[in-house]
Amino acid sequence: MDSCEKSKKELIVGYDLCNDYSQISYFNFTNAEPKTISTTAGEERFQIPTVLLKKKGLDKWFFGDEALKKALNGEELLVKDILDKGIHNEVTVIEDKEYVPAQLLETFIRKTLSLFAYEGIAQKIPDVIVFTLEHIDRNLTATIKQSAKAIGICEDHIYIQSHDESFVEYTLNQKRELWSYDVVLLDYCRDYLKAYYLKINTKTTPIFVTIDKKNFKDIEMPPTSFLPDSEEEKRKKLDQTVKDALKNYFGVNIISCVFLCGDGFESTLSKETLRFLCSGRRVFQGKNLYTKGACYTGAAKFIDTQTENYLFFSENKIKYNVGLDVFYQGEKKYHSLITAGENWYDAKGECELILDEESCVELKFTPIDNQDTRNIIINLHELPNRPNKTIRVQLYVKFECANIGTAIIKDLGFGEFFKSSEKIWKHEILL
Repeated sequence: MDSCEKSKKELIVGYDLCNDYSQISYFNFTNAEPKTISTTAGEERFQIPTVLLKKKGLDKWFFGDEALKKALNGEELLVKDILDKGIHNEVTVIEDKEYVPAQLLETFIRKTLSLFAYEGIAQKIPDVIVFTLEHIDRNLTATIKQSAKAIGICEDHIYIQSHDESFVEYTLNQKRELWSYDVVLLDYCRDYLKAYYLKINTKTTPIFVTIDKKNFKDIEMPPTSFLPDSEEEKRKKLDQTVKDALKNYFGVNIISCVFLCGDGFESTLSKETLRFLCSGRRVFQGKNLYTKGACYTGAAKFIDTQTENYLFFSENKIKYNVGLDVFYQGEKKYHSLITAGENWYDAKGECELILDEESCVELKFTPIDNQDTRNIIINLHELPNRPNKTIRVQLYVKFECANIGTAIIKDLGFGEFFKSSEKIWKHEILL
């Protein structure tokens, strides 16, 4: 069986995980594109309310729409804001029992994956899963990975990316004519209108991709109380406000394609806006772009997708290559720890070193353009008093955000000759 045939047996899942609603897609090898799971057979109902409900007195849980319906009678215990609980490490007490965020999220993910039965897919544990989030948070990413591992997904096959990265993946897997010029995603899902402006420089190798984000905080979501024949003036005023804001935002730039995401672009509320957007541009409306983009990311781990080689540097990407010079078998060599372009929450590197008449470690931070390398020296104060080349340390580098890192150095001792002093040196790195 060749690798292509083997990959067709993999269950590759893209999971848009949000505090209010979530969505799930899987890669459909028959059509060579993602397919989004519907919560109702025969209908396009993709949004799954991110809630759980526990039946009183029993270890029985419900999720999504069913949980909301059962909560209406007031007899059951509804759990909301699961992602917020993960961000704040908030323990939830239900019937005198404590639940940490990872337990709740594990239950929710496990329950939602049962929806694959609607697609005739018996397998409930993905081989690869890519979660996409509106906002990246270290506590939340740790909670998600812990939850997915508890379900049985291999840690090396659990990925997390932001909505803007999912937007990039989705766009570059569409026909090239759609992104021959700039592309804009207008997200009118939550609170207020947000725009993602995507520039793709096809003249570079690899293709260089950037996104500029703008929040239109003065353009809030339309009130749900709007009815077709009521408050006509308010609808028209809001429609005109959105149109004017976007006209100014687009300016004279050439935009080949616009993606619309969210209930705010319902046709009854935005006729003038849609007329403007469709003038000389391709416009697509839908609610499952992020989950499909995440699915393309997962599929790329196994097969060649349409995405060409490109570099995308979002606010979550590390802009530097991190490493150090070492002597190996008598030759000076560069040892890489972290590669530029990794997401900060995944970026980590470690190695063991034997110090040779040194009491410091020097790290090299080289930007993607290979210019102006920064050397950061970490002094190891109060080193153990041992003969030369018998001080062995472990170096570990991680990031707290895209421009703040931490280097941790630990004395390991030297085999049976010298025990570890248990000394640890920590150094904050500001980029």
